[in-house]
Amino acid sequence: MQIETPEVPTAHTQFYERQAVAWEQAEAEFSSRTWPFLIVGDVSQWARTWLPAGLVDASPAELDAAYVRGELPYIPYAPYARFTEAVIAKAAEDGIVVLPVPGRLTSTYVHRDDVTERQIAKGYGLHVADSAVLEIRSAAGVIWEGELGSSEGSRLHGAAAIERIVHQVIDTFAHVRPFLHYAWDKDHQPNTRPRQQ
Repeated sequence: MQIETPEVPTAHTQFYERQAVAWEQAEAEFSSRTWPFLIVGDVSQWARTWLPAGLVDASPAELDAAYVRGELPYIPYAPYARFTEAVIAKAAEDGIVVLPVPGRLTSTYVHRDDVTERQIAKGYGLHVADSAVLEIRSAAGVIWEGELGSSEGSRLHGAAAIERIVHQVIDTFAHVRPFLHYAWDKDHQPNTRPRQQ
């Protein structure tokens, strides 16, 4: 007589089962509301109110460098937050950009060249503050390298560049899709120990 032993789920099997449950929760949260990303003010005028006099004609690269050096008093440098993300956060804080829910808008994915594997475009996402599983990703397009802060191939400067950056990023959210937030299972990943309380 042969005795069957019950199959013991592996850590990977348990991980994928938890992931399926988390994905169902994320999809339900996504479907439960609408996701309008809005610009409700004059971005160029807003940018002129905080842009230092020495940077009114700065290119996007110069604005980025000034941000990293801490030369933008109203947008202090934050490690791991790119200039674009800091500008969008400031615009949301000041009511120029209205996010559909509280959260942090950041670049969340990239497209790479098939041959060189260099980053050629960025996509953005919103980490939803009141959800442990849901991230909203832009689905209306990506911003190609060299395009940020430009208009039809021409580099813009100062407040015009900031206005273009805000519009470029928010416009990618004309269509959105749900995504599973990267930290949904941080305490239960295979081959790692749970965090100590």
